Amino acid sequence: MRCSLLTVPGVVAIALVCALTAACGSEQGAAPQAVRSAGATEPPASAVTPAQVDVLTWWNYGDRDIAARDQIEHMFTERHPETRYVDRWSDGEEYSSQGMMERIERDGGRVDVYQPWGDNAWRMDDDNGQAADVSDLYDELGLRDALPRGLLDALTVDGKIYRVPVAVSGGNVLWSDRRVLADAGLDPDAVYASVDEWIVAMCAVKAAGRDPIALGPWWTRQLLLENVLLSELGRNAYQGLWDGSTSWDAVEVVEAFRDFDTVVSLAADPDPATALEQDWSVQADRFADHGAAFLVMGDWAQARFVAAHRFYRKDYDAVAMPGTEGSVLLAGLDGNTFAMRDGAPHPDGARAWLGVLASREGQSALARTLGEVPARTDVDPSGFDQYTREAMSRLREGTVIDSFTFGTRLGPEASAMIEKIGRKYSNHRVDIDVLRQTIAGAAAGGAR
Repeated sequence: MRCSLLTVPGVVAIALVCALTAACGSEQGAAPQAVRSAGATEPPASAVTPAQVDVLTWWNYGDRDIAARDQIEHMFTERHPETRYVDRWSDGEEYSSQGMMERIERDGGRVDVYQPWGDNAWRMDDDNGQAADVSDLYDELGLRDALPRGLLDALTVDGKIYRVPVAVSGGNVLWSDRRVLADAGLDPDAVYASVDEWIVAMCAVKAAGRDPIALGPWWTRQLLLENVLLSELGRNAYQGLWDGSTSWDAVEVVEAFRDFDTVVSLAADPDPATALEQDWSVQADRFADHGAAFLVMGDWAQARFVAAHRFYRKDYDAVAMPGTEGSVLLAGLDGNTFAMRDGAPHPDGARAWLGVLASREGQSALARTLGEVPARTDVDPSGFDQYTREAMSRLREGTVIDSFTFGTRLGPEASAMIEKIGRKYSNHRVDIDVLRQTIAGAAAGGAR
């Protein structure tokens, strides 16, 4: 579908920003390695008292991440007060999969648990024998029954599981600003049954002189593309793109890419002088300031709006992307998992630490701090805000679908191929059909 109101679509240069975490966007100097002494008085939860646990995390930048890291430490030392807790912070130069592995090597292997950098990192770790299979820990903790089936599938590779998730997010959320819609003469309570109906509304917003949608760097546009594909193809046909049962040249796929192109053309371009520095938070803040009618972003955006003192169902609304009701596009998993090193020097400490992370109490507390949704579906929803309770219900009742934006569909080479062409598309140097063909080629060579 095309919006007849636009004659000159344009998108200026935008850079791909790292993963969806507050850790992205700034380089940090080398952080000190802190040895924390246990101060809790509660007895250990396990019969085994671990002597020590060394934890490597890049959660050391931004209030949210630091608070989550400190919270895990507090919970662990309460349960295991006799255990020596060594907190090995990763500095800014190590915010990459290779950087994390090099850091472990520099530390002489003195790392028991580490936080993979994105999905590609744990794949690499698995290939190099770095991550330990923790499938038996899942059995011991009852995690197989507590996690949604689609999430468990995404974590399983050749029958083995290498990571424990902290929290997750759904990525198919359409946020709408009630004031901007009302100013454009639209009903803020309107429900859009399809992408076509949504585009019509955005055209009306554009005609009223307001920005229809806030878009940021390439990955935010890739997330939009994934949402449009899921919406227009439906769950089964969308899944078929990755197993070969749906052709990337099918008429409905071509049309979905063109609708995506239309939506991008409706977005207001960011300032080219600052585009390379922008992350998703810039677009979320602009939306929160009533700067755009819509935003396609995951559950994690809710924490940003709360911080901006905006109120759900009063200032803004959120629904599943049109046509994706009953599905949860898996997002936020790549930055919210921890792995145990194969050959960890303190395996009892590593397993105990992951056990705290995976507990109902741990997930409840960490999800609140991170502003996301507990990975476990048996966490008590009371005490969470209205939006998060709704998101928890969607995760519990919906069908979880892997995302190619966040790395669970494709390997590192395929993801890098899409990133390269996507950045060119952000500069409007690539035809939309070339983008489609590139992603099709990446899927054919790198889908799992």
